[in-house]
Amino acid sequence: MAVLALNTLVQARYVMIRCRESGPIEESYEAIDTYTRTPVVVRRILPVEAPDQQEAQRLRESFEREGPVLASLYHTGLPKVTDHFANAAGYFLVMDDAGGEPVAARLARRGEACSVGEVLEWAEQLLSILEYLHQHIPTVTHRNISPTTMMVSPEGKVVLTDFGMAPAPVSRIPPHHLPYTPPEQFQGVSNDPRSDLYRLGATLYHLLTGTPPVSSLLRAIAIAQGQPDPLCAIDRVNPLVSPEISEVVMGTLSPGMERRPASVVTLRAMLHAARHPLTARGIPGEGNGGVGEIRPQHPPTKRFAQLRFVGKGMPRKVAWSPDGTLIAVASSVGVCLYDASTFTRIYEVERTEGIDSVAFSPDGKILAYVSGDHVIKLLQLENNVLLQTLQGHTRGGISIAFSSDGRVLASGSADRTVNLWQVSDGTLVHTLRGHVADVTSVAFAPGGQTLVSGSGDHTIKLWRVQDGVLLRTFEGHSADVTGVAFSPDGQTLVSGSGDVTVKLWRVEDGTLLLSIQEHTAWVTSVAFAPDGQTLASGAADGLVKVCRVQDGALVQTMQEDLGYVDSVAFAPNGQTLASVSNDMVKLWRVNDGAMVYALQGYTWAVNSVAFAPDGHTVASGSGDRTIKLWRVEDGALMQTLLEHTDWVNSVAFAPDGRTLASGSGDKTVKLWRVSDGRVLHTLRDPTAWVASVAFSPDGQTVAAGSGDEMARLWRVCDGVLLHTFQGHMVSVNSVAFAPDGQTLASGGGDRTVR
Repeated sequence: MAVLALNTLVQARYVMIRCRESGPIEESYEAIDTYTRTPVVVRRILPVEAPDQQEAQRLRESFEREGPVLASLYHTGLPKVTDHFANAAGYFLVMDDAGGEPVAARLARRGEACSVGEVLEWAEQLLSILEYLHQHIPTVTHRNISPTTMMVSPEGKVVLTDFGMAPAPVSRIPPHHLPYTPPEQFQGVSNDPRSDLYRLGATLYHLLTGTPPVSSLLRAIAIAQGQPDPLCAIDRVNPLVSPEISEVVMGTLSPGMERRPASVVTLRAMLHAARHPLTARGIPGEGNGGVGEIRPQHPPTKRFAQLRFVGKGMPRKVAWSPDGTLIAVASSVGVCLYDASTFTRIYEVERTEGIDSVAFSPDGKILAYVSGDHVIKLLQLENNVLLQTLQGHTRGGISIAFSSDGRVLASGSADRTVNLWQVSDGTLVHTLRGHVADVTSVAFAPGGQTLVSGSGDHTIKLWRVQDGVLLRTFEGHSADVTGVAFSPDGQTLVSGSGDVTVKLWRVEDGTLLLSIQEHTAWVTSVAFAPDGQTLASGAADGLVKVCRVQDGALVQTMQEDLGYVDSVAFAPNGQTLASVSNDMVKLWRVNDGAMVYALQGYTWAVNSVAFAPDGHTVASGSGDRTIKLWRVEDGALMQTLLEHTDWVNSVAFAPDGRTLASGSGDKTVKLWRVSDGRVLHTLRDPTAWVASVAFSPDGQTVAAGSGDEMARLWRVCDGVLLHTFQGHMVSVNSVAFAPDGQTLASGGGDRTVR
């Protein structure tokens, strides 16, 4: 099928300007949207020619299934899919022009490898994008990661373009895609998240060495013929790459999926450990404190708090209660409330689809949160009663805000609308339309009479709440507006944007007062201090900046060590600032930029904890591949068990407390002698990660559930496999014995208990 000619009009709307890439499967065009008069990218997936009707049917079903899902995605590292349709010429996706330059072009121009630091910063952004996709409900895999689909702006912002659709047969894979194609794709499997990790690893290999990796197909042929793997280690090709970094990236290129990192979270932790071998083992100069023990860093004034769902979930947004006594954290697995003075978790709502946003009512009595299914819920905190369920948005990416009197809740969505809800009865009062792209942020003026909304169309709109009339449009940003906030007196508006600026506007007439450019990557969140004298901004450069409102002068810089900042929020007293970055929430002291308090013990997520039967010892298993045994009385670390080679997902004590069982992502169950930490048996029967372990009441047998859809039972004394239980359709995530030991229950990812 011929490439579309210049000025071809597609779908009576999109004018093709230039074909920027053409292959046997798809084509990519620069185009103009005649409705909005803006540049877009049109991607055409070519139809399969007869007689391969089976492949054509598979492509059609894939597009019909995945097109709406792709259109629902919202992440600053992904181009927004604004339209999708099919006709006789093929299957079309229309998306915003991501801008920037393909890394492939940068490599070609340089003729050599990129700098290690530069590549690792890009890798962190790519991991953030993949984490968002893989935790989406349903799970989304990119299936087309390569230097060609990775766009980088002059400021270093990464955008990942051009999703892969249905798995392509070998005959339709372009030759220049082969180095990044995982081996399982040649068997028609490409939608496992670990396949994306292979593609990411192949891309990092190319960036770090300057040459594409040997294709998985050629590697498989060589290995089948008894020859060595022809893929050279990265540090042998480029000595500037440390052996630790090389080992981690090479691990993503393992031919077998089960030997790759289990998830994006695992890979991020491994890369962080490789980059910071000292901090990955604990803060230099500090003792090993007990679980949850608060210990100072050096110098003692610089301390921080890491608040998380222990072992699960990535925080997304943070909010303070009006009186400053509570901190609410929206996470990929739910919403959690912490006591702001002790940092203890006091309430938790788990949601399988995750929580996108959270907000307190002005009186602190109601908590609003947004789940991944586009639903807003209002929770009465006094008795944890669900007051209202608000449904009306058709797409996600919802931001929320209460009016100053608490009577109205505003919600902005990727469906390009702002909804105004009456809190008392959940009535939808107004739907505000006018934006031509996602609404990313909403904020009420202090009096509650007006509302602003920021959008991916680069504008901010001011609305009258009473009747929903549009009063003013603020124009001046050259990229998505990602955050908006009013000053406490309501006279000034602050906005953050993907154009890496923070702008201050006079609300009365829309005059641009000040443009601040302290960040080097897109700004993700902005907030005014309660006194209105300073403002905070978080950005993809991993920095939190505090600037003076009067003249934009920089007051403080707080640096995150793990990627971009999602959200910032001042405490009501203005003395503390909270920020969300990757898997943690940090609290900062505003006057000197120091972090406040540290809950130490692990630098990775803790996946499982178990008390010994006598209550004197607690065991914890972590993403750092270790098991730690702690003395409950004083929190002292007694032992660290180091034999696992992947995340420890589950730990359990035998009834007599003398033996400990552990299950890991390395596909083994280990039985340990508690007294000296010696491994008694390593049970290797599972063919996928082990998710859960449990001892029988008499301690004679141990059970485990694993990712290969099976539960197994072993004899403890000699490690002999006694039984294998089948029946689940996906991974077995939990196992438990009945008190009499005669029955074993298993819970699976297929939502069944057997």
